Amino acid sequence: MSNNKLSKQQLRELAAPVLDDNFPNMIVSAIRYALPRHSYMPSLTRDYVKKYWPTIAKMHWCVLRDIREYVADAAKDCRVDGMFSYFSYDLQEWIDFYNQMAAREDTFLDEYSAHLKEPIDPATIGHGE
Repeated sequence: MSNNKLSKQQLRELAAPVLDDNFPNMIVSAIRYALPRHSYMPSLTRDYVKKYWPTIAKMHWCVLRDIREYVADAAKDCRVDGMFSYFSYDLQEWIDFYNQMAAREDTFLDEYSAHLKEPIDPATIGHGE
């Protein structure tokens, strides 16, 4: 076998983290790391989370809650005369991601976290949210 091809066993080992019980917690950690960043990392993280969203059902509530709280706090700092300004592009990207994930049919939320299905409205976020 050439050096640039992976065996079936190596491929299984690479896929194993997704099946690991800690994988959903690592996704939450990645989201928390990426939220305040203003680089390529938030986009990379969002794309990765979208790909593996169905595998982290037990943590959907946590991911959505963390994003919602971050956006509400960050929006207060980004408003100037009632309008988004500083880093508003990043904030809008997180709002869009949140709304996409909350609206997905495979998003699992229990009765205590069902309110997280409500989309974030950029016009009202940061005003007592």
